[in-house]
Amino acid sequence: MTEQFSDTDHWKLLATAKRFLTAADVLRRSEEYQSSRVLFTPVLHLTAHGIEVLLKANLLGAGLTLDDVKQKYGHSIAALWADDLNQLLRDEAASEARKVWQNAQADGKWLDRFDDDPVALLEEYLAAINALHTAASEYALRYVAASEMTAPRPHLLIETFLPVSDLCVRQPRAFVPSS
Repeated sequence: MTEQFSDTDHWKLLATAKRFLTAADVLRRSEEYQSSRVLFTPVLHLTAHGIEVLLKANLLGAGLTLDDVKQKYGHSIAALWADDLNQLLRDEAASEARKVWQNAQADGKWLDRFDDDPVALLEEYLAAINALHTAASEYALRYVAASEMTAPRPHLLIETFLPVSDLCVRQPRAFVPSS
């Protein structure tokens, strides 16, 4: 008997990534988030976890096992992001970041100055959220962060990776390298 795709770890992680990124987006757009900073850390935590799971899912789609991915990468978004098997997903995220940045610049919905390269900023934000999501910061997004820790604003990360996760759910092999 063959396994249904919806029962595979690849599919389960893709769906989980979309759930976390959707939850981050819902919270970020909430009135409570707009009026206070109390939800900032939970939004970043959901965002980081969604990105981590999305990158892991793509590696599973490329043929790695869940145990291998867990053992090799732990929670390191930076290492997952850099893996050659995630090149197509990185390319899609860069393309999406450029679109999101142009749209935000046109409608003025973000406070950014828009003189940065959106892909470079995406990379900077990923490095920052990776530090907050790992032992490098003693898992600052899960526990108490040191006062010198800085965090990226989540808007670019969420608005880049949520549509990428949606595409992955609809076309699970879209960013998996062909063998």
